[in-house]
Amino acid sequence: MTEYIHELPNWPNFSFDEGFIAERLPAVFRKQGRLLVRMNLWALSYSKRPSSTH
Repeated sequence: MTEYIHELPNWPNFSFDEGFIAERLPAVFRKQGRLLVRMNLWALSYSKRPSSTH
């Protein structure tokens, strides 16, 4: 089992299936967008909290 990408036998000559990736990219982008919205909402709610007086 390899632990680092540079230990792969075909490093650095990779190949990939463009169709496989292209089919999944829209779902990845949607999930990324949802995550960014959640992070922004969390940051907004966190910034509105009263600061500590200690």
